Amino acid sequence: MPAGTPTFIALHHPPVVLHHPVIDPMRLLPADPLADLVAAHPQVVAVLTGHFHTAAASTFAGRPLRIAPGVANTLRMPWEGEGPLTTQTQPPGVAFHVYDDAGLLTTHYRVVV
Repeated sequence: MPAGTPTFIALHHPPVVLHHPVIDPMRLLPADPLADLVAAHPQVVAVLTGHFHTAAASTFAGRPLRIAPGVANTLRMPWEGEGPLTTQTQPPGVAFHVYDDAGLLTTHYRVVV
């Protein structure tokens, strides 16, 4: 693939801690080798992941990090109260990523009903 070809890295587990007491132990470790790889390749547009069971947007190695919500159940964040993964407390969702000709990445999060 040519060096200038826009590239996405897609992983199941997020590569960083996202401040959730239940999911933090599940992140990709160690994250530094992946961060070095991403930083060394400017054609990497974004890192896309799942597993976090709640939609999130952050950065990783200077690139957008987009995390899809849970498709079967969604985890509440600490400020939303306590409780298990369930569709009764939070609806499942999906993320649609659009990368346009101008080099803009837009992520649309939708609830699955």
